[in-house]
Amino acid sequence: MRQAILLTLLGIVSYAFSLLITLPMSLALDWSGTLPAEVTTYGVEGSIIDGSADTLIWQNWRFDQLQWRFDLQQLLSARIGYHLRFTNPDGSGAANAGIGLGSSIHLDQLTLRLPLSWLSRQWSFSTRFGGELAAELSEFAIEDGRISAASGTLLWSGAQLRGDPPTALGSFRAELQAVEQDDGSHYRGPISDNGGPLSASGQFDLSPDGQWQIGGKLALRDAGKPDGKPALAQLFNSLGSVGADGKVDVKLQGQLPLPAPHSSAVATTGQAPDDQQK
Repeated sequence: MRQAILLTLLGIVSYAFSLLITLPMSLALDWSGTLPAEVTTYGVEGSIIDGSADTLIWQNWRFDQLQWRFDLQQLLSARIGYHLRFTNPDGSGAANAGIGLGSSIHLDQLTLRLPLSWLSRQWSFSTRFGGELAAELSEFAIEDGRISAASGTLLWSGAQLRGDPPTALGSFRAELQAVEQDDGSHYRGPISDNGGPLSASGQFDLSPDGQWQIGGKLALRDAGKPDGKPALAQLFNSLGSVGADGKVDVKLQGQLPLPAPHSSAVATTGQAPDDQQK
């Protein structure tokens, strides 16, 4: 009798588990409410274990051909985790993503390859420039709407001033690591260049509330040679007063959009609107 009861319970558990792993992701999104606010998905297919979406849109950011695969290992860290990947027409990205207690978001091994124009709806200065924005972050985490971890490399490669023809500026990088301050951890690192026409030095700073700031100095690497790139010289002179050391102080700042805590997503059928950022 006891054996029959155990077999019956095992059958019920197995059946419930099979129903769970085949649960459509579209239903899971509607029921769970675990994704950030202002998230809308289009063309969701597959289950909570393995599936895809044609498009995910959040705060003007658009991610096409999104794919996910359940990451069982993250359950050991009390997170619901997925291997994520997206492919836009001119960029791509991937991460091991996990949602933990209190809707905390953890992204490990985050990689991004996107054109600088992808940022134009958030930061207007980027409309003057071209190139590719790349990120290689070993860790990025958000808890209660604030950044709680950030470590890795940011790279602006193939930087150029838009025009006909465009003017090459080189490539620039920043290495992020945590720095403890009175109001909590900040994330900052030195800025350097790869030896292009502009030499750069300075610091990138990211605060827990998502405010970022770039402060540093730029110089024309071949300032003493006859200028064959008037657009580059004009850009350099427009940045500010040139000091006795031949360098110009540069300062840029902006706000990184962060998901609000305890918010939910919307799953939608059909095609994403064409006027969203690609």
